[in-house]
Amino acid sequence: MSNKVKVRMLKLARDRIDCGRSRYICIALMGGNLNSEERQAAYNLRTDIMVLLEGYGSLDFWLRAKGFSVTLKDKEKLKQTRLNWIDHLIKEYSNDHK
Repeated sequence: MSNKVKVRMLKLARDRIDCGRSRYICIALMGGNLNSEERQAAYNLRTDIMVLLEGYGSLDFWLRAKGFSVTLKDKEKLKQTRLNWIDHLIKEYSNDHK
């Protein structure tokens, strides 16, 4: 699986979260009409994300487990944290020449 496709999928997911169409990265990855290569990249990214979240179902739960106070009032902060994390993942996959 090309990292180029993963980066493209992460950018699409980022746009969906940024404009408010999606809240969660894994849901945003599956949005739209995806071809088979994009679906596979989205599936692989979702697997990678779940590993990074150490099995927690969302970033919210992972943050709480790590001792951060996260409430519904923190919606915008969580959104920005997700966007920052996607930016980090894009950078990682862009630098990884697999």
